[in-house]
Amino acid sequence: MHPECEFVGPLLTPEFASHALPALLSRLGLYPTEPTATWRMIRQGLQDFAATGGPVRVLNHVVNPLATAMGYGEIRHEDAVATREGPEDGGYSLRTPSGSMLRVWPLGSDTDLDTPLRRGTATRISPLRRAGRVLRACGECTGLVTNGEVLKLLLCDPAGPDSHLEVSLIGRMGWVSRPDLPESCRLVLALASPDGVAAASEIFDAARMHQTAVTKSLRAQARAAIEDFLQCIIDQSANAAALPSPEILWRQTLTIVYRLLFILKLESAAEPGHGFSFAASAAWRRGFSPNRALGPLARRHLDLGHDTGRLLEDGLRLLF
Repeated sequence: MHPECEFVGPLLTPEFASHALPALLSRLGLYPTEPTATWRMIRQGLQDFAATGGPVRVLNHVVNPLATAMGYGEIRHEDAVATREGPEDGGYSLRTPSGSMLRVWPLGSDTDLDTPLRRGTATRISPLRRAGRVLRACGECTGLVTNGEVLKLLLCDPAGPDSHLEVSLIGRMGWVSRPDLPESCRLVLALASPDGVAAASEIFDAARMHQTAVTKSLRAQARAAIEDFLQCIIDQSANAAALPSPEILWRQTLTIVYRLLFILKLESAAEPGHGFSFAASAAWRRGFSPNRALGPLARRHLDLGHDTGRLLEDGLRLLF
């Protein structure tokens, strides 16, 4: 995948999107059949849009070329949809004569698709969350949200939380600056095409199976880390008199390793509201962050045999 592409959520993990998904999309015949002509039309629309404008300009210059490239022949404005938050914007629907449909929300270039967390319910009122609620209320799995600067392909898994693929349309890394069809555009066209929408459940199943395999691998790695840590404690002769029973020692070691996994995960969470709110603070980055502290220490130990003394032990005690 190229740098203009970002994956958020449990379905389209970077590993799945980079390895298993391309083969699956090829097997399903979902990639565009005339990529050069398709890309020329999409890029021309982005150049005409010129990175600024209201929802109508976004609809005409960004959504229309995408709709044509994906094989949709009609664009229809949809009525509001009743969700658990009340009536919400139903967006536009891209349609084919055979009845296939993809819902899309074109917004002005001055609209932030992920409203900053200025208050507790901010993410609930963001355009992306609104689109997700409408898709779920209508029993649909795929939708597009764009302000002409960023495009988000929203995937609503009936068996889990929402995921989305985000691509930049403008700037040095955006689609408008790419002379050849970007891989991220091929991916969007494949997943949002009529056949891609119809194959959503099969794609979701493949993503879940891939994630299950990854989870099993991570579980094995976590167990190996616990066993290695425990063995290091046992090997230290100075610890012999203070060691508790094997059952208690195992449980305590498990607690330490999983505390670290918990902190490392929430410190690096990519989704808004899914990590530590204070992880970006200077105090955390300079004094508490294990991501920042452990890497250089481990490197010096491996390369130079650097003895950390009680630094790691005391640091973890302070962190916990």
